[in-house]
Amino acid sequence: MRRRRILFSALSFQSSPPPCPTNAHSVWAARKDVTACTSERVGPPLAGADAHDGLHRADPHLAVTDFAGSSGLDDHLDRLLDGARKLRLDAGMSKAELADITKRCVAMSQLRESFVNLTVTRGYGKRKGEKDLSKLTHQVYIYAIPYLWAFPPAEQIFGTTAIVPRHVRRAGRNTVDPTIKNYQWGDLTAASFEAKDRGARTAILMDSDNCVAEGPGFNVVIVKDGKLASPSRNALPGITRKTVFEIADQMGIEATLRDVTSHELYDADELMAVTTAGGVTPINSLDGEPIGDGTPGPLTVAIRDRFWALMDEPSPLIEAIEY
Repeated sequence: MRRRRILFSALSFQSSPPPCPTNAHSVWAARKDVTACTSERVGPPLAGADAHDGLHRADPHLAVTDFAGSSGLDDHLDRLLDGARKLRLDAGMSKAELADITKRCVAMSQLRESFVNLTVTRGYGKRKGEKDLSKLTHQVYIYAIPYLWAFPPAEQIFGTTAIVPRHVRRAGRNTVDPTIKNYQWGDLTAASFEAKDRGARTAILMDSDNCVAEGPGFNVVIVKDGKLASPSRNALPGITRKTVFEIADQMGIEATLRDVTSHELYDADELMAVTTAGGVTPINSLDGEPIGDGTPGPLTVAIRDRFWALMDEPSPLIEAIEY
C-alpha cells in the first residue's frame, strides 16, 4: 500500500535522547545490548525538546533533522547520515537497515498519514555523567505520530504572511553548519515569536551579511522576471527545494542556488516557503506589504500544484508501506 503523507524526521543529538511524546503510536529503540519495538503509547512529553527551546547548564545539544515522504526517504537518510558523520556520530546501521526499521515503525503505528522521527544520539557511557565523548555508545530512536503540517492546507492554497526579524539574524556558518539539519533553533524560535508579535505567520531570517538565509523549518525561494532563486549559504540544502527545482527544470523555468540579497527579497515578484511539512506555500506579504498583487503568483501556483500531483503518481518520492 502506498502512503501519500508519511513525514520522516531524522535527528542526530550530541547527548541524551529527547523524550517521546505521549501520542507516539510506535517506538523503536536500539542500544548495544537492547533492541525494543512497541506499539504502545509511551513517555511524557517535554515542550521544546525537539527545538532546544530551553536552558541547559553545560554544553548545548545539536541535532540533524530530516523530513521525507513527499521528497523520498532515501534522500533524507543520505542527509541524516552525512550530518551524523559531520557531528562524529555513528548510527551503527546502514542506510538500508534504517530505512527498513523506519518502514516497520510506520506499519506498526497503523497510521496512514504520519510523522516519523529518527534520532541518533551521542548516547551513554558505562558510568553516569561520563564526560569522555569517545567512551559513549551512540543510540538510535524512532517514533511515529500523526502527521504534522508546518503550513496548513489553507495557507498552502491561499498564501501566508512573513516578516524579516529586526532583532535576530541566522546563526553564522562558523557556529553551526547549516548543511546539517539541526536542533539549534534559538534564532529561529526568537524570529517566530517576533513574527507573532508583529501579526505575521512566520519569519525569513537574514545572515550577518544581510543575505537571505531561511525560515523556521523552510527554505525561501524568490521569483523574479520568471526565474527562481534560493539561498546557497546559511540555509539547509532542502530536499523539498531540490524537488521544486526539478519541477521548475521540467517546466523550462530557470532556477539557481546563489546568494540572495535583502533587496532581492523585498523586490521579488513572488515568494514561496518550501518544506516537506508544508509543500510549496505562497508568501503573500512581507513586513505587512503585499508581494506582487498580494495573492499567490502564477509560477508558485503552478509549481505547488505539480508538487502535490507528484504525490499521487508512482515515483521515487513515494515509499511503499506494508501494513
